[in-house]
Amino acid sequence: DLVHHLLLYQHITQAYVGMSKNIHNLSLMLFRTVMLWGNSMPVVDQQQNYKLLSLNESDGKTVMKFQRSIEACDENDLPITNLPMKLIYAYGQTDDITYHSTRRGRKELNLLKYMPRVNPPNSKYFDMTMVNFTVPTNQTHYHCKIMRALTFDRKQHIYRIEPVITNFDLVHHLLLYRCPLTVTEPFEAECYTPFRTNLCMETIAVWGVGGGAFEFPEVAGLPIGGNVGDFLYRLEVHYNNVNKSTGRVDNSGLRFYYTSRSLQVNAVVYFRGGKQIDFLAVDENYDFEYQDVMNLGKTKTVKLGDKLLVECTYNTENRSTLTWGGLSTSDEMCLAFLFYYPAMNLSGCMSFPNTTTLRSEMGTPNSKIDQLVIIADSLNNISRNTGLIPDLSVIPSAPCMSGCATKSLALLSLLLCLAVQFMQKYY
Repeated sequence: DLVHHLLLYQHITQAYVGMSKNIHNLSLMLFRTVMLWGNSMPVVDQQQNYKLLSLNESDGKTVMKFQRSIEACDENDLPITNLPMKLIYAYGQTDDITYHSTRRGRKELNLLKYMPRVNPPNSKYFDMTMVNFTVPTNQTHYHCKIMRALTFDRKQHIYRIEPVITNFDLVHHLLLYRCPLTVTEPFEAECYTPFRTNLCMETIAVWGVGGGAFEFPEVAGLPIGGNVGDFLYRLEVHYNNVNKSTGRVDNSGLRFYYTSRSLQVNAVVYFRGGKQIDFLAVDENYDFEYQDVMNLGKTKTVKLGDKLLVECTYNTENRSTLTWGGLSTSDEMCLAFLFYYPAMNLSGCMSFPNTTTLRSEMGTPNSKIDQLVIIADSLNNISRNTGLIPDLSVIPSAPCMSGCATKSLALLSLLLCLAVQFMQKYY
């Protein structure tokens, strides 16, 4: 079936910028930028900044190529930056632009630093999933399964990780941890209840609701097999059973694509000299239903002594009761992870506020809460230090947009570990 109209939007604070096309009759083709606010009908933008370069439809696929200046200098257009941006699309089945219903989707891309998909030779995959697990009827449940991965005589490299989800309405996120060599037997139980599930804390892979597959740069991959070691792995699945459904069986997990081709290295806002030098990633339009791994598009170098800082901003203005930090989707929770290379003997680098200082300074303007810094290696050897979180600079205003106020940082979602539940393990 032909796509009769297509809307593609750049997600911005107050409006959407997009384009509409009609391919029912190419001689009558219409290409224009439109805007919309909230759930309203699109309105034609008075300043048309997009130029159609080509358009074709074949084999059930529609390909449109267009261009627009990076700095549009139009108050209704979102500047294209070197940070990941959300693209939202919707399509219809007639020539009239009407409500798209479920014919819609979204994708987060780095438009200026796009990384092409890797297709190495001798590529295969294996899955690590739950097996016929009956989801409990309580709303929040974390289930952990300690298992072995596929074994290899020679070292292989995992280059792509994608979700295998059987119940999209129940599975909120997945985490795969590598266990220390002291964990030798498979095991399955509710997470964070038996101590054995807390021993495996070296993060290998993550997936969040709304996210897709993740690929490493061509030079990097996760090593497995050969002399890497016979590790066990813990798959953690967060089930968010809002309707408390009964009898639901789940087989969700992760799929790992691997190759025997030798890669150069193994993979696994920062501050330098006390000064903020860059934003690794910024998400000012955070969407709870779309939590994906951001591809930076360009490898960033982190030097010895650099500090990586994650900031999450919560907004509970629409609530009249206390909001607790915890494991439920209705609690305050911030999980973030970083893929880096070359690999180090490092399983976790976390900080938590000193609870004694927090109680005494709560509500005091401009006060700094000292942090307990915890670093753990693959064998669960742990070091503890203290430190202070440096002040964050505001996000710089985009070119040609000086009249627009810059929002406060909503989420620096790249990628460290600030999980409230981990505190129990280290105190």
